Amino acid sequence: MGWFTKRSKSWEVKNTVLLLGVVGSVSFISFGVLTPIAIAIFGNIVNVNRWFWKSCMIALVYLLFLILALFFLVADVSSTYVLAVNFLSFYIYVVYMSLDLGEYLQRLDLQNYITLEKNKDYNYDAVISQFNQVQEDISPKDRFIAKLTFWRDQISNAKVVENVSELIRLTEIIIAKDESRADLFFVRHGSTIENVLQQYVELDQTYIANASVISTKENLEHVIAQSKVVFENELSNMIETEALQVDGEASVYISVLKGRGIL
Repeated sequence: MGWFTKRSKSWEVKNTVLLLGVVGSVSFISFGVLTPIAIAIFGNIVNVNRWFWKSCMIALVYLLFLILALFFLVADVSSTYVLAVNFLSFYIYVVYMSLDLGEYLQRLDLQNYITLEKNKDYNYDAVISQFNQVQEDISPKDRFIAKLTFWRDQISNAKVVENVSELIRLTEIIIAKDESRADLFFVRHGSTIENVLQQYVELDQTYIANASVISTKENLEHVIAQSKVVFENELSNMIETEALQVDGEASVYISVLKGRGIL
């Protein structure tokens, strides 16, 4: 669990570095002129535009410092003043977005569960609690499919995404074949597969890429691939059992017809 959300700390660090890194870099490179545009892009991701308008107000005040710096430059005063103003823009905007960092991360996570309304405030803990309650009310099979779909959408590796999509397809077929048998199957495999996918996503979204992390991810990819084989075998067994039942019923039916002299 992270500092602001229910997601991992590595997920929060990654998105924090992305947000503040882009805002700070654009501020420094463009002397703060293009920073409101960068902030508008991130605000649009989480459906908030008030950050853009506030950054425009900051930009107007900062413009006065920029004009003053250019005046010093034209007057052939030391370029240190210009550099100082440049660092000032970097500092102001990074601090400004840091104040809204918690809300940004929470809204970024919430959009995986609900459709965010423009500028509407949300109680993060309440929304997550309600979502979990709804999840508890649905059947284990539907919840399992929802979990697989959720984690699949967080994965970037195309092969893993393909394997998880196949797991979802096989799950739906298994449920359609025999719901009572499917219940026992999900009890045996459901929580394990969910934990594997969650761990894989957390590793996949971290900036750490040392040998240990890479090795662990490869092992988890292998487990996911083998899970697909397990699901395929389970479906094959169900089809064979169904075929045997049909053969048995057909044999009895034929025997009855022969006994009545119809055949």
